[in-house]
Amino acid sequence: GGLSMNDLFMMIETEAGEAGLRAFFNEVCADTPQLRDRLAKHGLLRQINLDLPKHLATHFPEFTGL
Repeated sequence: GGLSMNDLFMMIETEAGEAGLRAFFNEVCADTPQLRDRLAKHGLLRQINLDLPKHLATHFPEFTGL
């Protein structure tokens, strides 16, 4: 049981339209200092160094955009 993600999004859209969906996204998904603080307080903030410049140099040695 319970509410599926689709049910949740449909309910938000029905009640508040696209603005409601945007507000939901901004509250729980958009990368903001406030969200990072809330996640960190609960031990849920995950930060991983992808070392993108190294991987770009490996796979695209001619790329100089960084």
